Amino acid sequence: MEYAVTHGSFDGGDQGLLNSYFSDWAHKDIAKHLPFVYNTSSVASYSYLPAFKQFGQNTKILHFIGTAKPWLQNFNSETRKVYIPGGYQHLANFLQFWWDIFCEDVHSRLSADMRGLAGAISNVRLGERRTPEQERTEEVMRRQGWEEGNADYAGRDAFANIWDRIQKSVQE
Repeated sequence: MEYAVTHGSFDGGDQGLLNSYFSDWAHKDIAKHLPFVYNTSSVASYSYLPAFKQFGQNTKILHFIGTAKPWLQNFNSETRKVYIPGGYQHLANFLQFWWDIFCEDVHSRLSADMRGLAGAISNVRLGERRTPEQERTEEVMRRQGWEEGNADYAGRDAFANIWDRIQKSVQE
């Protein structure tokens, strides 16, 4: 913690901090290398498919890289199920597990006076019918995901739905 406070992170994230703190890991002591299951990235299933097939079920730490972040996926707050977009099926269990942990251990600790997304999500009622406020919040989050390139191609943002909307707009 002292290192993090004093030096910070050169890239603003956890990877920069960890790479600085463990800067000599690659050449100093091979006994201190982390096994695959303690340092797996969400894209590892493509890059290291044999290792992922062999050890993936034992993963301890998974770094969600790119658009595979769980909080960017479409989540049904009534059923507590995450919708898995095409191309992410290999991460289905990890994405759902992240949401399970969020629902059970994190959500209850959020409060409306928190800033940003944390404050907005604190109002979401998990496992109950959506309130109008919750529907608006989820729509804002869905739209934000869309604008960031994280469309729900298998669900609401599927081409068929977009095409239907275009057709209706043209007919009006």
